Amino acid sequence: MKQKTKSSWYTSTCFYFLLLTTTIFSNFANAAFRANFTADKTTVEVGEKVKFTDTSTGYRDWWEWEFQGGTPSYSERRNPTVTYNTPGTYDVTLTVWNGYRRYRTKTIRNYITVTEAGGGEPTSIRVPAEWEPQEAIWLQWPGRWEKVYEPAFAKMVNVIVQYQRLHILYNNNTIRNEARTAILAAGGDPNHYNITWHSIGNDNAWMRDNGPVYVVQDGEMRIQNWEFDAWGGGFGNNVTYTKDNQVPIAVGAYLNMPVDKVDVVHERGNLEFNGKDTVILNWSTIGDPNRNPGYTKAKAIADMKKHFGVSKVVMIEGVHEGDLTKGHIDGIARFINENTVVVPQCTQNSICKPGDGKDDKVNEDAAATIAAAGLNVIRMPVEGSVTFEGTTFDAEYMNWIVGNGFVIAVGFDNPTLDNAAKARLESYFPDREVHIIEMLASWKAGGGAHCHTNDQPSSLITQ
Repeated sequence: MKQKTKSSWYTSTCFYFLLLTTTIFSNFANAAFRANFTADKTTVEVGEKVKFTDTSTGYRDWWEWEFQGGTPSYSERRNPTVTYNTPGTYDVTLTVWNGYRRYRTKTIRNYITVTEAGGGEPTSIRVPAEWEPQEAIWLQWPGRWEKVYEPAFAKMVNVIVQYQRLHILYNNNTIRNEARTAILAAGGDPNHYNITWHSIGNDNAWMRDNGPVYVVQDGEMRIQNWEFDAWGGGFGNNVTYTKDNQVPIAVGAYLNMPVDKVDVVHERGNLEFNGKDTVILNWSTIGDPNRNPGYTKAKAIADMKKHFGVSKVVMIEGVHEGDLTKGHIDGIARFINENTVVVPQCTQNSICKPGDGKDDKVNEDAAATIAAAGLNVIRMPVEGSVTFEGTTFDAEYMNWIVGNGFVIAVGFDNPTLDNAAKARLESYFPDREVHIIEMLASWKAGGGAHCHTNDQPSSLITQ
């Protein structure tokens, strides 16, 4: 038998090492190798440009785009910009390649809608009310700086999945694992058939504000993506929001739903719809110069009618003390049916007092404005206050979320106050089960159950 020399052994060893390294890298390159993309807008007028962004996963080193009806119609740029010059509805296809001659392709049918310049206004548009049938609820799981919300999130999850689907966005696998642990600790099942987990980047746990606004337009459910800038810097200029601002696009891509960009900074938490013809909002929020410099009430009213199809815009004004969102409407006025709105009322047992000229004035002015618009107003008394981690605040239960057969409201760990609020909510929503969940950490930070969640209307709603 021929004896191996040192030289032949070295060559053989290097060969097998190279083969092993190549195999490992090849497997890595193909791990989670998926094609995906988004567009900054999906409805444009003739002559407008659309910027496409590759959001594929896994290693890739070559891109091939096909743009039906677009100029150019083909591109090998990673993130191309395309002009559409002819009215119509067009497909978009992206094929991505990795270094091992493997590829993945994604096509979104009828992704881009092009209308005539100066025209193409929808013939009908409506925002479903929160109490209408829902497809799902979405939320963004708290990250590193918001871990104190996690126990309340887990309890919300365990309630929601009893009634309907729930989509949970997470930033990384560590956060997902921590979320699963929290759900288990609260007596739930992170593998519940109603839960879908999404690796979608986000910056905060308040998806009401940065998430989609769903509208039914000309018989089709669509997403509106209003600009988000972390509440006009109200919580500090170091609060990041770049990923939050992209969430509606990612949700639209997952749902294969058109996304329309609206170049106005605004949060869904400042929009209250009756599902028919009316929206209530706070001018102090949308008119904040840190959000929309130079914006006017007249323009805001016109935008509400254009984008939401409402004929009545009820605009209140004023900010509760300490509210860094500058007056989100979901803490001041809430529809419970097409014609009835609940507004809080200060009492002698609350921190805010009748006639104090502060929070009481905000509430009383809101109630008067809403009543003057022809709506019925019910007052929800603020019957006490609580202290949490050195901060004392009113136990105000307006920040509820309505789902398929249930209501979740903020709890203040005070059985007397919580039970009284539960009874009132049961009278507002007699066909739903009411759940009070203690979330003092969230309330101290400025919100509650409604702020943390984003409801998706049923796909069966087509008008």
